[in-house]
Amino acid sequence: IPSKNGRIYFGGRRERDGTGGGVGWYDPAAKTFGGHHDNLSFLAPRGMVVLDDLQRVVYSGELQNDPTKPQEKPTQAQLVVYDMDLKELERLTVKPGMKNTGLLLSSTRPGEFIGVSEEDGVLYRYDLKNKRVLDWKTLPEGGVGGFARRADGSWWGVMGGQLVRLDPATLAIKSFGRFETA
Repeated sequence: IPSKNGRIYFGGRRERDGTGGGVGWYDPAAKTFGGHHDNLSFLAPRGMVVLDDLQRVVYSGELQNDPTKPQEKPTQAQLVVYDMDLKELERLTVKPGMKNTGLLLSSTRPGEFIGVSEEDGVLYRYDLKNKRVLDWKTLPEGGVGGFARRADGSWWGVMGGQLVRLDPATLAIKSFGRFETA
């Protein structure tokens, strides 16, 4: 994910020497990079968003076991908030009991982002500055898949067998038709 500070941020799965996820950045101009996997062994990566206006990076994950720490698994997934150098600042509970804080999408509104958690069957809009959920919707059956349109920040995907567009400012979902089944 590109940032206004010139860095490219990324998250990924840790596999060779442990479990969970990791976060990192690369600065193409300086040809430098940094990153870590600190305290991410219980969260398989599901999403990340950069909020340049707040100078924050938010990592999202799905709860998983860490065989080296069988008694320490959290009971719910949380968002992990970092500064721009990827120093962990805090962990935030979106809603108690969530197992996956989901794919994260940028919003058109400063300090906000959208989460899509298929495992929990929800779509939410989150205000990081005020640390609160602004909107919450239950996803229709049938899975989600799609892409973000950078020009307007909208998200296009498939929900419940329909082609849909999600408005990032309001979470309004507009259907453009249903797929035929064979």
